[in-house]
Amino acid sequence: MAPPLVADPRRKRLSDTGNPAQAYAAKAAASVVLPKSKSKTDLTGSSRIPHILAESGTAVELATGHPDAAERCFSTLSSSGSGLGDRTALLQSTDASQVLGVTVTYGVSTQAGMDPGGFDKDNQDAWLVVENLGNTDNMFLGVFDGHGAEGRKISSALVRQLPHLVSGSPAYKAQKFQTALTEQFLECNNAIQRASTINCALSGSTAITALLQSGRKLLVANGRVGSYMYNGQTVGPLRVWLANQDIPGLSMTRAFGDTVAASVGIIAEPEFKEITLQPRDKYLVLCSDGIFEFMTNQQIMQTVHDKALAGCKPTDIGAYLIERAREQWIKEEEDVIDDCTIIVCMLDVTVKPKAHGPAPAGHSRQLQRSNTIAAPVRRLLTLPLRPHLPSFYILGFPKSGTTSLANHLKRHPAIGGLAGLPWHETLSKESHYFNGVFGAKHAYSAALYRSFFPTILSRWWAEVVLKVDEWKCFDACPMPACLPYTAARIAALTPNAKLIFMMREPVAGVFSAEMMFRNMGMPLSWSLVDAVAADDERFQETAEEAALWKQLDSLGPTEPLPDNMPEIFYTRLSSLLRCGQYADRIAPFLKVFPPENFMFIDFKEFINNTEQVLEQVFEFIGVDATRFQYEELPPGMKTDYKGRRMHPSVRQRLQEVFQDSNSRLYALLGRDFHWADVEKA
Repeated sequence: MAPPLVADPRRKRLSDTGNPAQAYAAKAAASVVLPKSKSKTDLTGSSRIPHILAESGTAVELATGHPDAAERCFSTLSSSGSGLGDRTALLQSTDASQVLGVTVTYGVSTQAGMDPGGFDKDNQDAWLVVENLGNTDNMFLGVFDGHGAEGRKISSALVRQLPHLVSGSPAYKAQKFQTALTEQFLECNNAIQRASTINCALSGSTAITALLQSGRKLLVANGRVGSYMYNGQTVGPLRVWLANQDIPGLSMTRAFGDTVAASVGIIAEPEFKEITLQPRDKYLVLCSDGIFEFMTNQQIMQTVHDKALAGCKPTDIGAYLIERAREQWIKEEEDVIDDCTIIVCMLDVTVKPKAHGPAPAGHSRQLQRSNTIAAPVRRLLTLPLRPHLPSFYILGFPKSGTTSLANHLKRHPAIGGLAGLPWHETLSKESHYFNGVFGAKHAYSAALYRSFFPTILSRWWAEVVLKVDEWKCFDACPMPACLPYTAARIAALTPNAKLIFMMREPVAGVFSAEMMFRNMGMPLSWSLVDAVAADDERFQETAEEAALWKQLDSLGPTEPLPDNMPEIFYTRLSSLLRCGQYADRIAPFLKVFPPENFMFIDFKEFINNTEQVLEQVFEFIGVDATRFQYEELPPGMKTDYKGRRMHPSVRQRLQEVFQDSNSRLYALLGRDFHWADVEKA
């Protein structure tokens, strides 16, 4: 009888409990499509695919296709693992309204790992690439990660058989690609479990595949592994373990074979995500779990981006990432390294409208634009019904808890937030008005600012129906606290407003802001993860940056914002460093508002004593705290670090940067926040 499986999110290597449990990690596993292998040689290729990071416990590879060429398939099954050299492929197709083209430059790198005890092992990763799956214009990529004694057999069988089954299925020929993949994944899984030559009781393979359809649509089956909560703490992915066995756990929800894992909920049916490629999509990266175990999405994609800009080829980038991953395995596990496989694709997507596209498609695009424009227009037409400006502001600083505080306050019957606008997902909380959401020339108009807030019906409902004493509305945007010209503009619009500043130990705040920007896909050219070099320029403000801040310092009340402000303010480290110098940022507000209009909240105090801090806020803004029922809410904008840590040398440098500002803040407020004991980012 096979040993029981247990799910234990707290441990990485061994579980002591023997109770069977259902383990649902994240999206690891079962998907692949490709025709029979024709080559094991190193190749190099190009094709275009989007800036997407797909991950799973499987090997990786990539390929591309020419619409006028026969079906091409590249795969590797060798024990040492062979990659695919740099290749280039062009996929072209046309529809009724557009001419589409995707050029992909790609390469595959793979390397076998090391078993417990430091012994070399066979590479159980397998990858495949089909340039024209089923002699169509569809290109297929796949990575498979075998596990257990028979793992290599299973991943190899999938590479050989799955593509043929998918391309020959009626659903595939009818262009029902998700149906085709699902049916054949399940069929392959059943065949593997029935095979007399494979003992899959404790062996199987995960998989991730990408199907590029007719040059533009990308269908990804299975992918990234998420985080889970255990006793209120974020932990790594749940893992399936053999009880009392000193072997690595498996992080997966989907796999081929492995009948024991299937008994606790591991399935073969894939999960899909479909993406329409756009010209902005530049990279596609498929990785096995050996790379993702200790490297985050952001680290990988930033590395790919930086290396590509430096002129590196896909195979060179893949080899570099594998080496970095193996270094982390040795550092963390000492005598265990997982197999590592990665496909790196550089994409060039072309979308050109036809000169005379059909009316329906054009009508659809026009309707979409009309809907985007209609909401702001309706907002402006109803300005007579929108007399409200904020009674108070949650100015805060980035990553200091402004979103969480706003979410709590909006649950009070006497408090209303923004009415929201259609083109930005955060505008239900923060207006971004003073930093130019309506354009550089319109960051001072009271009428435009009123359009963000609810109509008089909201106030009537609160005061007449709900019988609150006085209804209030607010704006909760952290950016005005960082910009020197906003204090005077806020005072001109709302001279009696209350101001709530939320502050966080600035070293942790800056690092958390970096992680947020990276998760949002911001093009950052710097990182706080890397060590400080002797000639490090990250912390030095450039002449262009200094000139911008000098211009912002002297900006008049109705002057337009500088054209280069968004790029510098949102992507430069110098901007975050200025935001974290709280004493200098608060000073302009102290000049135009009386002291009694200020409230300062420490982020840690808010997190540790949320209910008590809310009571103080209600008293400060003048609403009845007894009308509020406190509930714990999900985190507002909680940053996903995914294993990233600030380098100690960077932390020390940042402490030096903020030391003087922190001391001046303590003196200014007459309060010591004890930030010398730096919050760990």
